Amino acid sequence: MGAMTTCANFTFLAGWAKIPYDAQGRTIKWKHPTTKRRRQEQTEARLAERYRREAAHRKTSHGQLANQIIAQGPTIKTEKLSYKAFQKQFGRSIWSGPRSCF
Repeated sequence: MGAMTTCANFTFLAGWAKIPYDAQGRTIKWKHPTTKRRRQEQTEARLAERYRREAAHRKTSHGQLANQIIAQGPTIKTEKLSYKAFQKQFGRSIWSGPRSCF
């Protein structure tokens, strides 16, 4: 392990997050490390970028499809869809995915 230094009820391990301890050196219940590792921040940023690009692509695709449908004619008739039936099949994810965005 790395070198340990203590300061104001927190112990710092070299390169690690702050871990809360009480005056006797025991960990404090319900307290979690307060800082993120550099690698974790990089991973979260990479994942956020992927989700952003995926959402942008989905939005573009839906726009193109909507324009193609509108180009077919002035009147658009759709069938009645039961979102409860979709929820039984797909669960609550029906509202977060492409099935609800279009």
